[in-house]
Amino acid sequence: MDRVLLLLQFVQATKTNNFSLHVSCLKDLCPLLFTMNHQNYARYLSVYYVSLANLSLSHPGAEELLQDNGLSVSRSRTPGGRKAVDMTIE
Repeated sequence: MDRVLLLLQFVQATKTNNFSLHVSCLKDLCPLLFTMNHQNYARYLSVYYVSLANLSLSHPGAEELLQDNGLSVSRSRTPGGRKAVDMTIE
C-alpha cells in the first residue's frame, strides 16, 4: 500500500508542479526500483535524484525556475490538470 501512495504522490507532484515533493518521491522510489530489479531505471533515477538534490549548489537559481512551472505544463486553467513536459511534447 505504501508503494501505491508513493506513486500517487509522485503523480500529484507532477500535476501540481511541487518540486520539493517531486524530489522527495524520487528519493523514496530509488530503493524500490533497485528491489524490483529495474537496473536502468534505478541507475539513472539515482543520478537524476542526486543532480536535483544538489541543484542549488551546482546551478544557483535553477531550482527557483523549476519551482515556477518547470516540472510540468498546463494547457488549460484546470487546477491539477498539468502534464509532465516530456508527455506534452509527445
